[in-house]
Amino acid sequence: MKSQLRIEKAANNYLLASVATNSADVPNYITSPQGKPLKFLSIAHIKEFFEGQRIDEVLVVDDAGNSQAVEYW
Repeated sequence: MKSQLRIEKAANNYLLASVATNSADVPNYITSPQGKPLKFLSIAHIKEFFEGQRIDEVLVVDDAGNSQAVEYW
């Protein structure tokens, strides 16, 4: 099963992260125990959060909704 991490910029300049797999086309946002999306300060914080987990592809989504793959994770 291939996992894809999508990183999006929120309106307040925080970053949101979501994960999708082949079996689920709809990405699931990473949330707090209260169910609110976690807000990350930088890509480095997201990388630290996912340390040790298998991520096959990382995409950064711009404001227009275009995604670009990150080559080095």
